[in-house]
Amino acid sequence: MITRAYRWCWAVLAAALVVTACTGDDGASDGTGPDVEAGSDAGAVDDERYAAALAANLGGAPGSPITPDQAGCVAPAMIDLLGGPDAIERAGLGPDDLAVADPGVLATNGLAVDAAEAGSLGAVAIDCGVDLVGAIADTMGDDLAASARTCLEGEFDADVVGRLLLDDPTATVRDAVLACAHHLD
Repeated sequence: MITRAYRWCWAVLAAALVVTACTGDDGASDGTGPDVEAGSDAGAVDDERYAAALAANLGGAPGSPITPDQAGCVAPAMIDLLGGPDAIERAGLGPDDLAVADPGVLATNGLAVDAAEAGSLGAVAIDCGVDLVGAIADTMGDDLAASARTCLEGEFDADVVGRLLLDDPTATVRDAVLACAHHLD
């Protein structure tokens, strides 16, 4: 049924757009943020400020597939992965920027993460209870066949979840959908 197949694909892409919407606005960053004096030992306080700003971004929007608690669990690992507050500040970003930035702003500002690192972040997200396949299933309801859900669970491994948080969610989800399209009625 072509209509059912299109509905399924649109639901999965809609979930990707929710992830995108919940990780930023338009991606614009003016590079401003709180200044930290050279040589200051902000340490854990900075880590907490950056993690709190990123957590608000990841899990702050209504309808987000990532709850505030899950975002609070994932954010510190993501800050560490990016090199900590010092590396983020050297890239011209502050906590205020992380609170509204989309994933693309990280790479634009020199905070690119390789595939292995994305996979480690994805593993943390999964350990924190982030269930993107569950969000897709909730969107689809009874229209998501059990075989399609099983296929998506296989596709949404730690590498894919990490790429969703760090890269272009639409392209990442598209690849997973195409891999599972044969499970449509």
